[in-house]
Amino acid sequence: MRVMIVDDHKGFRDWLGDTLAHRGHDCLYCHDGFSALTSWSHWGPSWVLLDLRMPGLDGLETLVALRRAGCTAQVAILTAHDDPESHRRALASGAEAFFCKDSIPGLLARIEATTTG
Repeated sequence: MRVMIVDDHKGFRDWLGDTLAHRGHDCLYCHDGFSALTSWSHWGPSWVLLDLRMPGLDGLETLVALRRAGCTAQVAILTAHDDPESHRRALASGAEAFFCKDSIPGLLARIEATTTG
């Protein structure tokens, strides 16, 4: 499965990509929302993992722009700072999932469920 990881923190982006690659997924790394918008249509990800807080376009703005551009990939918003309003806004904007970065096992299980089911 193709997974696009969009996060401005290189260390987290690389760690998550390595984790997914060890599970057999192909990963594309984007350092911001703008690079995600220019890359998704050429790469065709099944999942887009968006950091909530990034400079430039944040995760929610990137999500809205991806959906307007026709992106049908499943989207998970990732954040270090969970709050109910961000969670509500993410789901209302078209995300399928919302995870704190300390809940990555739940995210991996969600991705794996779409791979096998």
